[in-house]
Amino acid sequence: MKNPYDEQQTQILARITNNVVKLNDTLLELNQKIEEINEMNMSDTMRAYYYDNSMADQRELHDSGHAVTIEQLRSMRVEYTKLEGTPEENLEQINKLCVERGYQNRDEIAISPTLLENYEAKLKIFFAEHIHEDEEIRFVLEGRGFFDVRDKAD
Repeated sequence: MKNPYDEQQTQILARITNNVVKLNDTLLELNQKIEEINEMNMSDTMRAYYYDNSMADQRELHDSGHAVTIEQLRSMRVEYTKLEGTPEENLEQINKLCVERGYQNRDEIAISPTLLENYEAKLKIFFAEHIHEDEEIRFVLEGRGFFDVRDKAD
């Protein structure tokens, strides 16, 4: 005796199988994107490049494809150091550097939508072009940051 629901069950099973394949493909793509983000976040390499001057969101990379070397940054009096110690060792190195360079003041700020009040407005303030009279130092303790530095001819 033939099951009267065979055709419906076959169609339902085919739809389920098709959806599982689609879900699997989506999960593979998502995992690949997560790996790319993790790789970028864990990268030990500082990237420097000329800004692309587009009007896109300031949080985008804005990489013009024209790299800037650490030597070029140094010629503009921009120093870069990656601290490799424990948080306590790194803080000790930061304190030593502050004494050597004569830095009198410093503060710590956590920049994220959940930690910084008026996050979107603050980002616009940080992004607005401005000049500092004194030497400025930035210690990035977690995450990453974008800094726009003008070269001597700009």
